[in-house]
Amino acid sequence: MALCEHFLDPGACADCRPRRSAPPPEYGPWFEASYTGVCSGCDHMIRPGDQARHDGYDGYLCAACGDTGPGLTTVTVAGGLL
Repeated sequence: MALCEHFLDPGACADCRPRRSAPPPEYGPWFEASYTGVCSGCDHMIRPGDQARHDGYDGYLCAACGDTGPGLTTVTVAGGLL
């Protein structure tokens, strides 16, 4: 059996085993912003009264970015978003 550079089974070595990609984050529920902030998706301002949601990491997403994340779809009807 071939050993890794750390003299371990490559599948058991934390430094050498193949890394799995992280699953997409779970977005939080929609809320009305109370403070000014920056969207972590597009860097646009989120202002009090805007719809926002947690991005699953350490930031928040504006309405446009929060609608097009992992597993979400945006439907356009008659020139507007549904």
